[in-house]
Amino acid sequence: MTDSGTLHDDVERDFVARMDDWIVELGKAFSLLERTRGDPHEPRASNPDPKVDGAIEAVEKVKKSVEASKANLALVNDVLTVRKTSLELKEVVVRSWPRRALSERLAYISSALFPIGGTPFILTGGTITPAAGLTAIIVWVVATALMIGSLAHIYLDDREKWSYFKREFEVATAKDATNP
Repeated sequence: MTDSGTLHDDVERDFVARMDDWIVELGKAFSLLERTRGDPHEPRASNPDPKVDGAIEAVEKVKKSVEASKANLALVNDVLTVRKTSLELKEVVVRSWPRRALSERLAYISSALFPIGGTPFILTGGTITPAAGLTAIIVWVVATALMIGSLAHIYLDDREKWSYFKREFEVATAKDATNP
């Protein structure tokens, strides 16, 4: 079984080949009708058959229409190929966007520091001593600072990614829709 891309390519090639055949056959019909009309210098041609002239015009119009359709099909195919290439490039950019591993790890570390801040109270048997309180406060302040810093960095990184995607993929937001 063929995939849809190969099937599409096969159908397109067959269609374009048939268009070429149509153009050739219409050219033959046009030539035949021209010969039927005869030489304009002959006396018989002074009174041309309007049916033959109408048929010649119709065949000529159809031939030009098929040729224009073939040219338009080639143009659409070129545009689609360029767009597909552009999307593939953007997909590579999206997949290769660097992760901010340091920010994520700092968030994990700060999450682990919050419970560690309570360890001095456990070690002193639940009594609040000045040393245990000071140690807990220092650990909690460091954990809070690390958490705020890492989350702010992750937020800024996500915002930078979103700006890129919005610009490159022409993504509209609800804010854009309300403020034209």
